[in-house]
Amino acid sequence: MYAPLGILLVLHIVTLVFSSQEGEKKHGSIWGIITSCLGWVPILGWALHTVTAILLMVDAYGAGKREKEANHI
Repeated sequence: MYAPLGILLVLHIVTLVFSSQEGEKKHGSIWGIITSCLGWVPILGWALHTVTAILLMVDAYGAGKREKEANHI
C-alpha cells in the first residue's frame, strides 16, 4: 500500500543528484524526499505533498524560464 512512497523516494533522490550536477535548485527534491519519508502520516502527508508539488512546479517554471533566456542570447 505504501510502495509508491518508496518508489518516489528513489525518484526524488535521483532528481536531487541530477539537479546537483546541473546546478539547478534542489529544494523541491529535498522536500520530496522528506515527504516520501513522512507521507504515511495521514494529514501531514497530504500537507507535505501539497507543499512539495508547489515547490516542484516553481522549480520547473524557473528552469524553463532560464533555459529560454539562455537560448535567446
